[in-house]
Amino acid sequence: MYTKFIAGIATAVVLSAGAASAATTFTIDVGEDSLFSTNSPATGSSASLTFAFVQVTAPGITSDVKLTVTVDNTTGDGDAFGSGATASKLVGFAFTTPDAVSLGDTASNYVGSSYFPYLLLNDDSVNGNQFNSITFDLGGGLKSTLEGSGSPSAGLDPEDGTTSVSFYLKGLDEVTMASYFEDGFEDGTLKLGLRFKAVNVTGADSDKLLYVAPTTPVPLPAGGLLLLTGLGGIALMRRRAKA
Repeated sequence: MYTKFIAGIATAVVLSAGAASAATTFTIDVGEDSLFSTNSPATGSSASLTFAFVQVTAPGITSDVKLTVTVDNTTGDGDAFGSGATASKLVGFAFTTPDAVSLGDTASNYVGSSYFPYLLLNDDSVNGNQFNSITFDLGGGLKSTLEGSGSPSAGLDPEDGTTSVSFYLKGLDEVTMASYFEDGFEDGTLKLGLRFKAVNVTGADSDKLLYVAPTTPVPLPAGGLLLLTGLGGIALMRRRAKA
């Protein structure tokens, strides 16, 4: 599922790097209808990631955008799919970035969490089908690559709630950067990968997922339905006349 929302309440946020405005935000759910898995079938592991972009201004820094990614391991939430996993440990995530975006000028341009203490940078460690040609520009993990996933016990469990990490980026303003990321994930020009361990599925301890935006069927306009109904009626009348 692909969900977009804009923060509805403008609040002043005070950061160590300076003042920031309200965030521009969207959420990506990596689940049954929106993933490629290196396992066949997929284990049933899933996650939700919220991307929040805030313009930051501080002495000597005029163009950084703080990207906060809030991660939730949703394995076992809702209906089971794939092999039916109900528990897993999320040990890393990574994504590609628009060409114009790079790490910013803020001294600590990555702020991790206990679940994802390491910055993933130019990571091409994951192999397997659709992962083979991907180099992830940025990410967070238990280790410095998605493949080197670290101890599963330290990963994000569905029962742990959410965790957040932050990247300081530059190259575009907050709104434009958010739009580039959002559109890129939706049309497939940007990639988002996740690494799960300790999956409770027989024969599949781990899973690597690549987000694939679900396709939405285009509804036929009401006029088109009437036209098809009319044409079907005419064809039926002709067959009866011939009979």
